[in-house]
Amino acid sequence: MMTLLWEDHLPQNKTKINFFQNNIKIGSITLSPQSGNTYFVEDAHFERMASPSKKEIAWEMFCREIQEKNLSLLLSCRSAQNFFGTHPEYSCLISSTTKTKPGF
Repeated sequence: MMTLLWEDHLPQNKTKINFFQNNIKIGSITLSPQSGNTYFVEDAHFERMASPSKKEIAWEMFCREIQEKNLSLLLSCRSAQNFFGTHPEYSCLISSTTKTKPGF
C-alpha cells in the first residue's frame, strides 16, 4: 500500500509531498507557493526502483490530494508536464491562468 506524507515548513515556504511503499520512500514532489491556492510543481523525483506503475499510482494520489485541498498548479517540471499531458482528466488542476499548447 502506498502512502503520501506532506512535509511543510521547508526553506522558501516550499512543501514536499513524499510517497512511501511499505515504509520505503519511492519518490517526492516539491511545490512552492505562487499566489492564493496556486502552487508551482518545481520537482518530481522517483527512486530508480520505482516502477512505472508505482509512479503512476503516486501521481494519481497526488492529484486526488490536490483536488481535496482545492489547489491549482503551475507546471514548471518536465515530469509534471508529461504526466498532465497524458492525463487530461486531471487538467482541471492546472491553473486557469496558465497558457498551454494545443492538445495539452
